[in-house]
Amino acid sequence: MAICSGTVPRHSDTKTEKLIKWEEVDAQALTTILMNIIPNVQAGLDCSSSKAAWDGLSSRYAQADPIAQNLAQHVFAQNISWKGAQKLASAHRGAYNG
Repeated sequence: MAICSGTVPRHSDTKTEKLIKWEEVDAQALTTILMNIIPNVQAGLDCSSSKAAWDGLSSRYAQADPIAQNLAQHVFAQNISWKGAQKLASAHRGAYNG
């Protein structure tokens, strides 16, 4: 996501196709970000651009220490696996009980 990282800056000419395209892509990126976070987190973000939203999320949630980052990803993956296993077990219990 080059727009989110700021490597593709907003075009300075306000009346060009490049600016229109940039704004469309930025809006798509911002929408993707907002659709994947809960409303409480959305409320605390600067949503003026995808970069602003991304920077807000990064400053709030980024792990500076690679070991801590790997641990957080591992715990997250385990949590997702555990929730999936719980749903599967619940579905199987329902199939046998009903």
